Formats: sequence, structure tokens, C-alpha cells
Amino acid sequence: MESTVYYLGVSQSLFSAIFILFGKKLKLADIMLASWFFYLAALFVMNIVKQEVGYHGDLWPVSLILVIGFPISLFMYSKYITNDYKLFRRKDYLYHLPQIIVFIAVVFAYDSDITDIVSFGDYYNSLVGLKYTIGIFFHICLVFYTIGAFYNILKFRRQMGNSYSFASQTINLSWLMFVIIAFFLVFTFIIGVSAYHTANSLSNNVELFRSGALLAFVYLLSFFGLKQQQLISAEDSTVSLNIDAEFVESSSHRYKKSGLKELKAEEYLTSLVNYMNQSQAWKDPELTVAKLSEATNVPKYYISQVLNENLQKNFYTFVNEYRIECAKKMIVAPKYKDWSIVAISFECGFNSKAAFNNFFKKYTQMTPSEYKKSILDA
Repeated sequence: MESTVYYLGVSQSLFSAIFILFGKKLKLADIMLASWFFYLAALFVMNIVKQEVGYHGDLWPVSLILVIGFPISLFMYSKYITNDYKLFRRKDYLYHLPQIIVFIAVVFAYDSDITDIVSFGDYYNSLVGLKYTIGIFFHICLVFYTIGAFYNILKFRRQMGNSYSFASQTINLSWLMFVIIAFFLVFTFIIGVSAYHTANSLSNNVELFRSGALLAFVYLLSFFGLKQQQLISAEDSTVSLNIDAEFVESSSHRYKKSGLKELKAEEYLTSLVNYMNQSQAWKDPELTVAKLSEATNVPKYYISQVLNENLQKNFYTFVNEYRIECAKKMIVAPKYKDWSIVAISFECGFNSKAAFNNFFKKYTQMTPSEYKKSILDA
């Protein structure tokens, strides 16, 4: 049974990593995710090696050096999937410092009398103080990087309105939030089982419990991670869908170093408005700032600035106001009297009934049905 779990873990982890690296146009975030799968594969390989030599103890120096890379990979993936960086940032190498610290601690504790895997495991398992210290250090890193990953996603969600005209499970990264929670729970379980095993000499099935939980996580990560596409970020923009009295001032402060001149901004705005009016691009339910940039030749990092400063709107509001104006006309037009509200919302570019109803109510202070009744009864 254990062998089956180990080999399934290796095969699924390697398959996912290779599929990511060779299955589509490679982004930095894909490399982060692939590295995570390689870490997972290496952990299963270690268990296979232990089984082959008949060693039933822990090889915790190896396993902890590997698993401390898991929360780091999670954090880095959450950062790079929400920021389409062209190059890896040098300062981000510092996030791997905990892994280097653990490696150095293990190397300094090495004994020259170690001759094989069995003596290696027995020696390091006798260093109980070092084992528990590194275990606690790993759990601190687990909490720290998990919180960091949550922060990256929440930060991106605040920026979404400047890059997307729609919402979806893929765009808002709900799946990654779920994976982060699952990740934390799985590794807290593994740590708990390992600690109990050390203190109470749990049966040899402890490795089956740990590897079984890890295999379940591999399948979960594969299912969601292989479908995720690179997301668009709005270059340090933090505008939400709600516009308050301080919007213009804060927007101007945020963009004051962008280098965009006022006359050029007006030219860009005219291009954007003319294109939207003439092409009805807003009927595309998956319209993004990148698509609009490509169609108008307005740099995407300036689109948000132009809309925020000149119209006091983010991209989401800018596009969906066109959709609502279209819907308002269709709702009361005799030509569409037999159309349902849902059909009209989809025709105007919305990708869900809930998104349409919410924005319609926010924009008109009425529901679609109330609006239709108020016009027809007038």
C-alpha cells in the first residue's frame, strides 16, 4: 500500500511539473508551480529509497530541507501569478533564506562516522533538540509564508477592477485561497502526526498517513494549478470598485511619477472612448485591459491611470457602464420584449446574472425589473 502511494505521488508530481513546463507558453509563475511539484516528487522519492533499503526511521534533515521549500513556493507562486513580471526579481531570492539556514544547520551537525542511510537517519534522530528546533522553525515559516500568500491574493483582488471587466473563480483566485487553506491544514496534520510519532513511537503506518495526506494535496494542486492562466496586474494600482471623495487626490498622488503628460492622457482617453463606441468591445464578456490595450495601442499601464484620473473610474466600472446602458435600452425596446433579463445581460457582455443585477442596481439604484416597470409606466 505504501509503495503504491509513493509511486503515485512521484508520477503525478512529475507529470504535473513536466506538463506545466512544456504544455503552454511558460511564465515565471509556472516555474514557481513546477518547482513545487519537483519538491513534492523528491519527498516521495526519498520514501521510496527508504523503503528499498529497509529503513523505517525518519530522514528528517532531508525531508525538512525539502518541505520548507513548500510554503516558499506557495508564496512565490501567489506573488508571480498576480504580477506578470518579465524577469525574476533578485530580491526575491531572499525568500529562500529559511531553506538555506536549515541546510547549513544540518551540514554543521554532520558527523564523519556516517556511512550509509541507516547511520545517517539514526545519528540525526538522536539530535532531538536540533530536530525540534528546526521543526518549530519550519512551522513559523509555514505560518509566515501562508499569511504572505493570502496577502498577495487579497492585494490582487483590490486591483482587479483596473484590469478586468468581469469576475470568475479563476480571476479572483478563490481556488488558490482554498489550496492555501488545504496546504496549511495538511502540513499541520503531517507535523502533528510526526511529533506524536516521535514522542509515542507510533506504528510504521505513520509514513502512510503522511504520504497519503501529501498525495491528496498533490492531486488537489494539480487539478486547479494546471488550469490557471497568468493574471494581469495593474502596476501598483490599488483602486477598488468603490469611489470616495478622496479618490481623485489619492489617484493623482499614486500616478504623479508615471510620466504621462496631460495632453497625451486626453489623446489616450479619446482613443479609448471612440474605440468602445465604435467597436462595442464591451460585448466581449472577457474583455481585459490587455485586450483593450492591444486594440487601441494605448499602453495597458496607462489605461488605468487615464480612466482613474480623467473619469474617476476604474476599468471595471468604465466597461460595465457601457454594458448597463446597452441593457437599459434593450429592456424597454419592443424588439426584445420576449427576451429574459438574463438573455439581455449576456447579450450586453455580462458573464453572470448576479454580476449584472449587482452592477445594475448600483448604477441605476433600481433592479432591472423595477427599471423596466418605471419606464413602461411613465
